[in-house]
Amino acid sequence: MNVSFSATRRMNYYISCPLFFTNNESYPVSVSITTKPCERAENNLKIVNNQPVNGVKQKIGVCVKQITYEKKNFAIKFIEWIHLLRIIGVDKIYMYNRFVHKRTFSAMKYFEKIGILSVTEFIEPNGVPHQARSSGNKRAVEILIINDCLYRIRNLYEYVLVLDPDEVPIPVRKNETTLLDFISSYVDRSNHSDSYSFHS
Repeated sequence: MNVSFSATRRMNYYISCPLFFTNNESYPVSVSITTKPCERAENNLKIVNNQPVNGVKQKIGVCVKQITYEKKNFAIKFIEWIHLLRIIGVDKIYMYNRFVHKRTFSAMKYFEKIGILSVTEFIEPNGVPHQARSSGNKRAVEILIINDCLYRIRNLYEYVLVLDPDEVPIPVRKNETTLLDFISSYVDRSNHSDSYSFHS
């Protein structure tokens, strides 16, 4: 299958490839991408299709953009943030590490060891310098990371939240003590949306 698109400037692209199978047992395990039709492929990208254990989804997963607190010791606030999310009902947090202080890194490895956190080491694509924090570069990298996270865990959880490491959504209404209580109150009132956006 060939999918063509024009890249006039450096940015992220979403490519959708419809697949047709003769039976339920056959499915692709990897894909290759080339810049020209029928060109010799020099890459082989594994297809990630994570599925829940025993077919049962967990309730809430959290995606976090790349962490770059290289010089600042963020460990105490980071630990507080993890515990707050757990208290309000988050099952697991997924984040991408670019550079962090060694104490923060130690905290990340601890929570990863006990299964609360999943950390993916991240390096910017070729041509996008880490120092480029202005214009569209930083935003493009954030979108890339969040999309990667969403597609990796979308089959594993009933709900997926996108948060920064300094954000904690706190239910404040009566009889709502967890995020699931809060989310369910909106789902019960509306069957017309697959996603919700909240602004502070």
